[in-house]
Amino acid sequence: VSKLYLCDGLNHCPQGDDELSCGIEHCPSGCQCFAGFVKCKNLPNLQIASEVFKLVTKYLHIENSLFEISHSSLQHFSNLYQIIIINTSSHMICSPSFPKLPNIHSFSSTRNMYPVLYSQCFGAYMSKVVTLSLANNYISKLHIETFDGLHSLQFLNLSMNLIASFHRKLFLSLHLLIKLDISKNNILELQIFTSDFFPNLMQVFSD
Repeated sequence: VSKLYLCDGLNHCPQGDDELSCGIEHCPSGCQCFAGFVKCKNLPNLQIASEVFKLVTKYLHIENSLFEISHSSLQHFSNLYQIIIINTSSHMICSPSFPKLPNIHSFSSTRNMYPVLYSQCFGAYMSKVVTLSLANNYISKLHIETFDGLHSLQFLNLSMNLIASFHRKLFLSLHLLIKLDISKNNILELQIFTSDFFPNLMQVFSD
């Protein structure tokens, strides 16, 4: 739908997404909000308080802002479809405080600090995610079960990190994986990816 039809009082999308979060009274200070999309940039202390606003938000983009992704910060964002976080204070991506996001389709994190990703880092919180981008987050270690539970994942980007070893078992549960990018890491060990284990894999990018 063209931007001309966003927030014009008429539903042009089947689910009425073009009229979501059009009330600026709920938009966090310093952010841009329209049709379920929220973009917050260069904010020293981002606060999203309105529960009503959270329920209608589907796309959340946070950049160069002080914002920790946790259960408390994303509570009530039950309809989130896409999250993009760039250069924030977030570093608790695998902690027990990470929120469950049942409808997330795409999760992208860049220039945040996640040195170690532990077992079932994402599957327990965003099991429906299709695209997972973790490029340039200073990741140095992956647990063998980091990506377990991501049965819908098709696109995985781990490029520009500090990972030295990629074991084939890391990705064994990703039966629908189509594209894998592990380029620009400190790779010392890389096991062969065969079609027997990854029948849908079409592209692997590595150094």
